[in-house]
Order: sequence, then structure tokens, then C-alpha cells
Amino acid sequence: SRCQPRELWTIYHSQLNESERDRETAKTDTVNLLNISKASIRLVDVVDSRLASPLSKVAQMMGGKDEAVLTSLLPVVASLISTESKLELIKATGFYAYPIIFTGIVGESGTAKSPLQKLVLKPLWSIQDAIEREYQRRLQEWEEMESTKPPKPTPLDLWTADVTSERIAEIMSNQVEQNQGLLI
Repeated sequence: SRCQPRELWTIYHSQLNESERDRETAKTDTVNLLNISKASIRLVDVVDSRLASPLSKVAQMMGGKDEAVLTSLLPVVASLISTESKLELIKATGFYAYPIIFTGIVGESGTAKSPLQKLVLKPLWSIQDAIEREYQRRLQEWEEMESTKPPKPTPLDLWTADVTSERIAEIMSNQVEQNQGLLI
């Protein structure tokens, strides 16, 4: 069926008005984002001072910001919480959420993004090394058993840089019994 000129004109004006609204929304969103970039969070206001103070001092010495430390710290902490944990968001409705946090740091080159992330990740890497040594010990004991063997020990991974769906599925299937999260 062919459109009549009047129908075409109506569709054209409708699209033009929608485009104007989209432009205004994009303009407002851009202004809001620029204003957010001027905002600041003091680490000591949201994290226990025994942890916040030294992290904040090191961040300042590196030329970084508390926001970058917090953005790195939150997913690390959330990944260490049991996968059975839930956050009660609205008690009256029974609305819960899991402590899954997605973050990213965006900043100019030279603003200490990577060094600050390494600072926050270093303790996690140390814990992972100790867990790996214990796993290797249990695996060796298991391999040396000659009689009926219990189930083979499974590794426990606190973090991974291998983000293929296959690898994540493998890691998570090994961690079901421990109810352990994973930092990716």
C-alpha cells in the first residue's frame, strides 16, 4: 500500500520531533556525566579508616585518586563474599540481590590506574598463592593414595584473567562446594 503525501508528512514530522527529543536527552546526559566527573569520594567516608587511610595515602603518593582505589576494591571484596550471600534491598517485598559488582576505571594516561589496581589486588594474589600451595599438597597426597581414593581435590580460584566462557564455567563448577565467588 502506498502512503499518501499527508501521511508521509505526518511521519516525517513525528520523526523530526523524536530526533529533537533524543538530542536534548543526549545533551542533558552529557552535562550530567561531566558534572559527575567533578564529584569526589573520600575513601575514609565509605571504608573502615584502618584500611582507607593507608590506601588513600599511597594513592595520593602515586598521583591517583580515592575513587580509583574504591573502584578496584569493591569488586575484589564482593568476589570474596560467599555465593550464597544475598543483600536484602527491600525487606517488605523480599527483594534481594547478589553482591555482584561490575566496575571499570577510565582515566587519562599517567593517572596511576594500573598501579592502584595492583595495590588492591596484591593481597588477593597472596591469598591465591597460599590456596594454590595447599591445593598442590592435597593433590599430591591424593595421587600417592593406593587404596580407595576420595574424590580428587579441586582447585579454588579467587580470580582469573582468562575470561572465556569455557574457563569461567570450569572454574565456577570447581567452586560450587566452597560457595566461592570469582574476580574477573
